[in-house]
Parts: sequence; structure tokens; C-alpha cells
Amino acid sequence: MKTNLVRLAVTLGVAAVAAVLLVRSTVSVDSLVGFGAVIALIAGLATEYRLTAPRAGSR
Repeated sequence: MKTNLVRLAVTLGVAAVAAVLLVRSTVSVDSLVGFGAVIALIAGLATEYRLTAPRAGSR
């Protein structure tokens, strides 16, 4: 289960970096790597929260 979360987060991060690369701009490689890492982290957290979200009314 955890490997699926990591795989999904990396895939979404790579897709976000590819989308940024499609737009021609003067962005350094360091900025792209940082942006991709942040997007992958956010995607992983969102996916994990969606799978393990607290249920309403549960204790």
C-alpha cells in the first residue's frame, strides 16, 4: 500500500514538472527540482489523507 502511495506521488510530481517544462520560461534547473519535490510531497500527502481520512462520527 505504501509503495503505491509513493509511486502515485512520484508520478504526479513528474507530471507537474513536465507541465512546467512545456511552458517556455527562464527557470533554473534548481527551481524545477525544488518545485517537483514540493509537488510530489503535496500529492503524496493528499493521497494519503484521502485513503486514511478520519471518518465523520467515528472515535
